Amino acid sequence: MLQKAVLNLTFAALFILSLIIGLVAFLPLNVAAKHIQTIHPHVNIQSIKGSWLQGSLLLSWQQFNDVNLRWQLDLNHLWSGQLVGQVHIDQEVLKGSTQVSLPLSLFYNNTPATLSLSGGQFTLDIAQLSPYAPYPLPAINGQLTLFVEQLKLGVQKIVAQSGPFPIIDLQPPIRFSTTNVLVLDGLNIGHFSGQLSSSLNPLGYQLSITNPSKPLMLTGHSLLTPQKISSDYQVNPSQNTDPQLIKLLSLMGQKLKNGGYRFNTVYAI
Repeated sequence: MLQKAVLNLTFAALFILSLIIGLVAFLPLNVAAKHIQTIHPHVNIQSIKGSWLQGSLLLSWQQFNDVNLRWQLDLNHLWSGQLVGQVHIDQEVLKGSTQVSLPLSLFYNNTPATLSLSGGQFTLDIAQLSPYAPYPLPAINGQLTLFVEQLKLGVQKIVAQSGPFPIIDLQPPIRFSTTNVLVLDGLNIGHFSGQLSSSLNPLGYQLSITNPSKPLMLTGHSLLTPQKISSDYQVNPSQNTDPQLIKLLSLMGQKLKNGGYRFNTVYAI
């Protein structure tokens, strides 16, 4: 009798799970989109196509306008309690794709949840990063490519915008490379590569950039808190670095005894 009861419970659980999957799969996306826009009026969702399993939409949020978002879910991961899918992003200045994983527990309880990105690659125009730099930048152009092996974000911390930082775990680091970078009136300072990783001592993020063709190294550290962003970076040129670039560094940074230039800033959020 016990064995029969367990079997009946198993079939009941499978039926309920199949019913939930069916409801999610066929629930109109515009219903969810309307609910999101009611809660977050600054989010604009248009051109919704497909279903939860496979679809696309046009998203605008803050400075990101007309982001074409496409996705395809992999239902095989539902049995392990994960919502997993391949996501593609196509926008005027940002393009890329990655696998996204989110625990289903996020939708029915308040336990800490982590959103994971893996196997991602994104490209964007460097000029679009200027507003987020820890110090004012001159006119700068080029293309940046990010390679994300694994990236984890604390969902609750992002939503609440509070709690201990960093909210983004960059272990292993994010690697990146650029095309030739142009500054000022077409000054070519070459191409760069580097990585961004989490740091525990000091707490925050560690950034390193190198230029193999025209020796120039940037190393430093940023700390993100709910109140401010503080950064401390040092640029070390070499005797082969373009004189115009060294002049630019001397105007923007603090000259050090070792020949490098320091950029130390604090911005309130």
